[in-house]
Amino acid sequence: MLVEIHLLQNHVPSNLNRDDSNSPKDCIFGGVRRARISSQCIKRAIRQSDEFRNKLPTIGVRTRKMPQEVKNYLINAGIPENIADHCGKIAATIGTKTDKASDKLETNQIMFFSDGEMKEIAEILKKMATGKTLEQVKGIKPKEVEKNMKSNGNNITPDIALFGRMVTSDLFRDIEASLQCAHAISTNKMDQEFDYFTAIDDLSDKEKGMEEQGAAMLGDIEFTSACYYKYFSINTNGFIDNMMTTLEGSDAAAQAKAILIDVISGFLKGAIFVTPSGKQNTFAAHQLPDLILIEIKDQKIPVSYANAFIKPVTPKGNKDLMDCSIDALKTYVETTFKTFNLESKYRLLLNTKGVEIEGFEKVDDVNGLVAKLEEYLNAEL
Repeated sequence: MLVEIHLLQNHVPSNLNRDDSNSPKDCIFGGVRRARISSQCIKRAIRQSDEFRNKLPTIGVRTRKMPQEVKNYLINAGIPENIADHCGKIAATIGTKTDKASDKLETNQIMFFSDGEMKEIAEILKKMATGKTLEQVKGIKPKEVEKNMKSNGNNITPDIALFGRMVTSDLFRDIEASLQCAHAISTNKMDQEFDYFTAIDDLSDKEKGMEEQGAAMLGDIEFTSACYYKYFSINTNGFIDNMMTTLEGSDAAAQAKAILIDVISGFLKGAIFVTPSGKQNTFAAHQLPDLILIEIKDQKIPVSYANAFIKPVTPKGNKDLMDCSIDALKTYVETTFKTFNLESKYRLLLNTKGVEIEGFEKVDDVNGLVAKLEEYLNAEL
């Protein structure tokens, strides 16, 4: 089963996601340059949000600093700091081809770790290091730790089950993401602008006796304003399969389904209420979506409606950019349903403009949207 989420969200002048030259990210779509927010940026903002994290029983950590966490765990468990430090350096090369401790408390690659995986490594090292001198601990090989690990990469958290992870180590399991997230693109043509700014020295005035002319510094920031289309697709079966490797007991499937419902509702709230943090202290571009569509379908045929905006949207008459973007989306969705005989079990619509879209059940507020989504998921899972 698929759960698909579509949003239209307009932002004031901002630079939410920058490229290597500090310019707002962009792309060519429909032969026209569009503003863009990368999928990585969007996913991280949601994954780090309270709306999402508060719905999860446990969370993972994407980091290179797992060895430092192991060291801290061992110190808190009463292991002397110098021995805990070396144990952390042993942990840094677990799962690699190197069979000796690292010289630093970092792994070679950034990776999604579950709390259970880090604790398992720390507990094994604790047992191996307890009662030994530093010289004796220096004789411990990473391969010895690996032989004592029993989870085999199956001890994952719901966020890892959703977002997936890619590793080059045989010790930790690759997890195929059950979420697909598109790069957000603007429905309108992108116009890039520059904010030229100066900073004035507060003490350079007559009263303080330090009068001088001009600014203490000059600078410029690129920005743009755009209405973004965002699209997400969650494979419920993929998520449950991922979680089933971790859960135990005869009710493991029921546990996985209950976690999934919490994860999807938390993800939806994160997608609605969380905005990427790029240059927010300068622009404060905290705008909410004006339209949200949700589809629950048995057919594993994900469909993005981005092609509604192949022709860039422009305001017309008394209709603003969002009005026209919603009109374009409504026309495209209704036409696509009929042309391709698309089927969905449930379709939900929330918007600020009072628009109705054929085939969609209209709800009045976010709480109602989340409640309906959870109700339908409970009925189908």
